[in-house]
Amino acid sequence: PLLYFADENILYNPRLRRRYRVDDGIPVMLVAEAEAVDDAEHDRLEAKAAAEGILPTWSA
Repeated sequence: PLLYFADENILYNPRLRRRYRVDDGIPVMLVAEAEAVDDAEHDRLEAKAAAEGILPTWSA
């Protein structure tokens, strides 16, 4: 599942700890373009998702 942060123009995969940018509303999901995040950034994004009620775009 991915978390969409519209204000930051990113999709975030918390399991893989990878961030994908969104350009002009189009997600850039290329492996080479993904950005790994450190523990602090992961914690920030998880806390922001919880505080703002951001839900996964899809869940199993």
